[in-house]
Amino acid sequence: SGMLRGGVVAWTRRVPPLGLQVAQRSNDVVRSNILHAPSARRHRGCLPLEVCTPTTDNSQIQYIIEASQRRLRSLYLDFGNRDCLGEPVSICEHSVQTAIAASRDGADVDLILACLLHDVGFLLGLECGISPGIDGSATPEHDRRGAEFLGAIGFSDDVCWMVRRHVDAEYYLCTKDPEYISQLTPAQVSKLQKNGEIVLLSDAQCAAYEGDSRWERVLRLCKYMHQAKDPAKQNSQQHDWMKSFDKQVATHLTKNLIESPMRKRIRLPPDVGEGQVLNVSDDCTVGGTKRRYEIEVPGGVSKGGILRVILPGSPKQMNTAFPLSPYARSFVLSMSQLQQFDANGFIFLRDCLTPKTVSELQGLAMQVEQIAKQPLDLFCSDGERLVVHNEMVLASDGLPTKQLCRVENFCSRIETWEALTQGVFKDLASQIFRQSGVLFKDKLNFKGPGGDGFRFHQDASALRAKKLARRHVTVLLAIDPSTLETGPMQFAKEFHNKGILANTNGVILPEIEDTAEFETMHMQPGDIVLFNTMLPYRSAANTSPTDSRRIAFLTFNGASEGDFHDAYYNQKAQRMREVTRERGRERARA
Repeated sequence: SGMLRGGVVAWTRRVPPLGLQVAQRSNDVVRSNILHAPSARRHRGCLPLEVCTPTTDNSQIQYIIEASQRRLRSLYLDFGNRDCLGEPVSICEHSVQTAIAASRDGADVDLILACLLHDVGFLLGLECGISPGIDGSATPEHDRRGAEFLGAIGFSDDVCWMVRRHVDAEYYLCTKDPEYISQLTPAQVSKLQKNGEIVLLSDAQCAAYEGDSRWERVLRLCKYMHQAKDPAKQNSQQHDWMKSFDKQVATHLTKNLIESPMRKRIRLPPDVGEGQVLNVSDDCTVGGTKRRYEIEVPGGVSKGGILRVILPGSPKQMNTAFPLSPYARSFVLSMSQLQQFDANGFIFLRDCLTPKTVSELQGLAMQVEQIAKQPLDLFCSDGERLVVHNEMVLASDGLPTKQLCRVENFCSRIETWEALTQGVFKDLASQIFRQSGVLFKDKLNFKGPGGDGFRFHQDASALRAKKLARRHVTVLLAIDPSTLETGPMQFAKEFHNKGILANTNGVILPEIEDTAEFETMHMQPGDIVLFNTMLPYRSAANTSPTDSRRIAFLTFNGASEGDFHDAYYNQKAQRMREVTRERGRERARA
């Protein structure tokens, strides 16, 4: 890293002040974003590949509810104002009008929710920059993707099934009623066409749908959809509906999760109680692998007591049509987002954290800065030592001065950072890996006023040189706004599949850089970018006289490769000592 960046790099051994070893966590952070916060030494690398995190007790269901509310609210607020497939209303207006029509017709709560959420698949596409397109071709199978997403964040099979089948219901009506097609708008006809014509259902397909007791409700959903395209409807009524949105979602999710077949009653052993870890196995297998669950016993449950848990990913639960995601309590990535990551090498995320957590990020960065100023710790092993990098910048008086540039290996020293890293950040990386992630390295770039930028490079070229894990994913968290003045990150889109690029001391050759198409990350505090470390990037210097651009980089590898966090920092310490000795020999020769 010293080759990519100007200034002074120092390897230091530090011990955090006692007051910072157990930082105060706000209830909001713990409640909404953190599954649990065990010590780093127990949690890193010890989770088997098939371990799934369970949800303990009814109070834990609140985690899922709040995360799902936040996820849906963000989708509708950020993308719901887009045009609804050539119709004279937005997606949000169409969705709310559909739900209002169902409510006025005396529909049940599940059908009303299905009406409200039936086009969430289009919003998931828009979240990834995919416009729906009048023919629907740009967001393939929006009904299926929307239904699977709703199941993943806790909605019932009935709601998900109605969302999944609302397009099939339109094909059914076209098949059964020749006059139905003439009642459709050109935009609706175009949406249903494949290769220029509407493909009708077979008799067997129609009979299969008619045999399901929920089919009549899906047909009603179609009727309400066609009544929901009036631009003259009062926005105030839609506003009132959206205000009650959180309550409707919470009521449904609470009922669905409490009555879920995933729930399991476990009597604790006499030697396991509050704060301790219980390991259980499901009584069935999936693909020949018995799933194991690591449960941290919550407060209020005594030794020998009864613990009620939800086992996401268990065979019983996976047999449902639309299973709950093991990551429902933090942030569920949609199939569109996973495909976008695979295609581009990165994805941009908003609203992964609660507003309260975001408001505390600057304070958390200041805690890292404080521990970087503490005295040296001569007794830590290399893998546990803090790594502090400084750089030389010009002060306001024009004289060079030393400034904090980067701090590494800090998460395990500050409880809130550890909890976020082993909670929501690990969950995000695990979804990319399709297996549990393990923290590989952790650093916080401060990039104060006048701070240097990074030349065009790949993190993977340095990480792979350590000959540890082969594949890494970084969770990049913005602490401050990234503006053109402070030097935002710029990623070379789709360059992650080109292998290790030709470089000089880590800096990719200019002729390769000239061929890249860059996407600039204009980030706000709390925004997150997940990126493949094979993806090259760069950033300009911070030309602001007053503002910093602090960003945390939490890099993970898949658990199947092993736990290399301490090994990485052991190697880093050894390399820094070698560099120091070499510089000393050069000075002696001079």
